[in-house]
Amino acid sequence: MRLPLTEDSLEDAIADDLNKMSLGVSPEEWELLRQVHRTKKVQDTVGYERLIRTRRVFLCRTAKIMV
Repeated sequence: MRLPLTEDSLEDAIADDLNKMSLGVSPEEWELLRQVHRTKKVQDTVGYERLIRTRRVFLCRTAKIMV
């Protein structure tokens, strides 16, 4: 790949990575991901650990600043 990167080359690279990631997702993980998409929560500890460990879902923590 040569620099500077073009928009087309970046889109191709992102699409390739997305396809590779999708192939590695099991049917059970797809169902867990659908649940997370719907509810914005992981329903159980086992599902949570599985999705976090495989980096399918990321934990977002926000800090509240008290003034």
